[in-house]
Amino acid sequence: MRCFILLASIFFILMTASIAQADEVIISLPALTGDYETGWVPPETAPVIRQTTFSIPSDVLSIDEMRFVLSGTWSEGLIICDYGGPEDPDSTAFTPGLSLWLDAATIPPGDFIHATITPPNGPFTEWSAVFESCCPPGTVDLNLLLGTEIEAELFCDLVLILPCWVEIDSYGTLSDVRIEITGVVPTENYTWGSMKALFR
Repeated sequence: MRCFILLASIFFILMTASIAQADEVIISLPALTGDYETGWVPPETAPVIRQTTFSIPSDVLSIDEMRFVLSGTWSEGLIICDYGGPEDPDSTAFTPGLSLWLDAATIPPGDFIHATITPPNGPFTEWSAVFESCCPPGTVDLNLLLGTEIEAELFCDLVLILPCWVEIDSYGTLSDVRIEITGVVPTENYTWGSMKALFR
């Protein structure tokens, strides 16, 4: 009877040792922190774009969701649009989108994974956006980012249409840039040590 219980316990441990569970993995990207500006009003005093590379930890077995998270402070700029009518030109305060693009050798050519955050005017903490694939949206599996080097590019994303121009540039400082991954990782509840303990 004791032998049967021992064998049953070993079988249970072997079965549960491979069980995986949902968990959150945080990847900090300090190379992407610092000053930024949109670059529409010379002279440029801060970068418009920064780049880095990273890899997702090997214990992540699959990805359910990825989030782009920022903290920092930002200042509004001013856009002027003159449509040539008798009215005075329109003026609009703005902050640009901050876009993080991810690419890797495993992603099909022409596709990429991206997320965009539009920061508020002033300090902000942990503003986030969900990564999605392009193009078209939803066609690239996030799991293609596993087991490979990933190229990350963070930039001020502002597109102007004539007859509009930037009168006052928008700029800011990012104190924290990170990616939060919700996915499947191995559980650590049962190990080889758990099995050896049965024989003591």
